[in-house]
Amino acid sequence: LLKKYEIDILHTHGHRANITGFLANRRWKAKLVSSIHGWTSSTGKIRVYEYLEKRLLKRFDRVLAVSDDIRKILIKHHIHENRIVTLHNAIDLDSYSTTEDGSGLRKGLGVRNGDKLIGMVGRLSREKGVDHFLRVAKKILERKSDVRFVIAGDGPEKEKLIKLRDELGLREHVSFYGYTRDVSAIYAALDLFLLTSLSEGIPISLLEAAYFGKPCIVTAVGGIPEMLEGVGKLVRSGDVDSMAEQALYLLSHESEAKEYSQRLHDHLMNQCDPKQWIHSIQEIYR
Repeated sequence: LLKKYEIDILHTHGHRANITGFLANRRWKAKLVSSIHGWTSSTGKIRVYEYLEKRLLKRFDRVLAVSDDIRKILIKHHIHENRIVTLHNAIDLDSYSTTEDGSGLRKGLGVRNGDKLIGMVGRLSREKGVDHFLRVAKKILERKSDVRFVIAGDGPEKEKLIKLRDELGLREHVSFYGYTRDVSAIYAALDLFLLTSLSEGIPISLLEAAYFGKPCIVTAVGGIPEMLEGVGKLVRSGDVDSMAEQALYLLSHESEAKEYSQRLHDHLMNQCDPKQWIHSIQEIYR
C-alpha cells in the first residue's frame, strides 16, 4: 500500500501499528510519525510489544507525546528529544449530540427523581483503576443513599469487577453499561464524573465529560495535572477516601459544582481546541 499510493508520511498509533508500520516501511522509506498515548504493560505479551516499540521509535522521524509526562518517559528510553513533540489530545466536538438530555438512560438505569448519578467511561482494564471507583461508590453510599453509579465500557477485567461489585454489596447501586458508541447519552445523564486511573496520558473521557459540562474528580496521574493547570479537582491515585469526600462535597454544593464545571469546560475546550490540534499536525507534517 505504501508503494501503491506513494505514501510520503506514515502516521501510526499504538504499539502494534508502530511495529508493523516500521517494518512495512523498510522498502519504501516514507517519513515515520507516531502518536504515543501511554503504555499499560498489562500482560507479558503487551510488555514485549511495548519493549520493541520503544526501541523502534528511536528511528521514527517524529514522535508525538500526548503529555510532557510521556515526553519524559520517551527521553528516558533514549529517543532524541529533538524528535519529540508534545501535543495534547483533542476531541471532535461535532461527533457529540448536545440535544441529548440523558433522561432515557437515567430511567433505564432505574435512577429515581432526585437521585444523583455518578459515572465513569473507559476500558475495564487494570490501569483504569475501576476497582477504586467501586470502593469510592461504597464510601459514598455509606453516607448518602440516594446515589446511583454507572460504568460505561468493556475490557478484560469486566467479570472480576462485577464480582467485586457484588462482594461490596453494590449490585443494586452500580450498573455496568458495557461499551457504547453513544457516549453523549452517558455524559448527559451524569451528575458527576469520576476518573480513578492509575496511569494515563491525556484521557479523552475527561475532555468529553468537561465538554458536557460535568463536574469531574480525577486522579493526579500522567498528563492530567499539566492539562488541568490547577483548575481541576485532583486526588492521589488510590486515595479512595479523598475522592469520596470530594464527591460528597460537590453533590451537596450544587451551585459550586456548577461553577466548577463551567471553569473546567472553558479551560479544557480552550486548551484542547480541535482546530488548533489539526493545525499543529499539519505543521508537523510539513
